[in-house]
Amino acid sequence: MKVPRHKVVLRLPLCVYLLITVARQPASACSVAVTSFEVTDHFVVDVFDRGKPVQGLSIELTAFSKSADDGIKERVVLARKTDKNGEAAFSAVRSGYYTVIVKQEAFSKSADIFVKKHASKSAEGTITFEWPGVPILSVRSVSGLLSGQIKTERPLDDQIHPVFQPLTNAKVTLLGAVTEQVMESQTASESGAFSFQAISEGVYILHIELPAEDKVRYRSIEGYIPVEIAESAKVANLNLFLSQGLCGSIGYSNEEGTTNNNAQAH
Repeated sequence: MKVPRHKVVLRLPLCVYLLITVARQPASACSVAVTSFEVTDHFVVDVFDRGKPVQGLSIELTAFSKSADDGIKERVVLARKTDKNGEAAFSAVRSGYYTVIVKQEAFSKSADIFVKKHASKSAEGTITFEWPGVPILSVRSVSGLLSGQIKTERPLDDQIHPVFQPLTNAKVTLLGAVTEQVMESQTASESGAFSFQAISEGVYILHIELPAEDKVRYRSIEGYIPVEIAESAKVANLNLFLSQGLCGSIGYSNEEGTTNNNAQAH
């Protein structure tokens, strides 16, 4: 299925406001969209992963309301789950401003919209998200080594010649990509080694948590890394090097050099 292209304001991990023409894929990061785009009162949210529909993701339509007791508060107006086509349909939505959210702890996505009673000709009927929207590391098994960038107290050297050491005793949890159900959790060894039991092919999420005593030592931070298990993958195992990414995110690279500095951190 071809992902439609639209000109919209997106939340991008650049800490700046940008207006560009791309497939609609607002990324959760430190920036905030400043302009909503118009949709019809009957619209569909499509979610794709590299062109394939993603089923089972929770999609929420939220709005701000004002009450005497709580003041201004965000509330969930409607909630749906994507079907086998990656679609979640919303109908008879009242006029107003809303936020459409892919409700997911690891890789949430959102877009600001407004609905008019009498929609203009430019109003859209489809909102498309690319999810998770960050590079996915493809390997044959979820096992390998964890290394984190340490702080050398020499900021310039840290950028030019980063120093990595094993993430000893880091907690590593394997989650289902869509459900975020815990598959298995373990603690990395002295050498940063970890190994999960064999699992079926598909996309999963690694959650990395550092021991409290190491958080001040390492430049890498806690966060999520999407991993795809595929028998056809060129790389057998994960040899992860973690560092601090942009806007408080986690940066990661595997032994084959696939990198990402914009993954959402939590």
